[in-house]
Amino acid sequence: MANQNDRHAENVPGRWYVDAICIICGMCGEYAPETFRASADGTQNIVFRQPVTPQELEAAKEAMEGCPVDSIGNDGIWKFEEPVKCVNEVGYAGMDGRMLEHR
Repeated sequence: MANQNDRHAENVPGRWYVDAICIICGMCGEYAPETFRASADGTQNIVFRQPVTPQELEAAKEAMEGCPVDSIGNDGIWKFEEPVKCVNEVGYAGMDGRMLEHR
């Protein structure tokens, strides 16, 4: 499990990050090139852009699940596998809190 207290300094601010145990296997950049790439010194991968779209979030999730050393973290953004129905039934909120659908 990724350690949020050991995030690489080059990660952009946000929920998703890569910690210091990354072995730069390159898998995350293959799954989610819009989110992950090598650090400036080439010693490990970093999050250079936070995923935003549902497709980017899914790709980042797949990269996190496939990471051989579990160095990708997301501060619990994937706590729920399904959108959460709003109490007032106005709409459905996605994993990142953005409105997915308005009813």
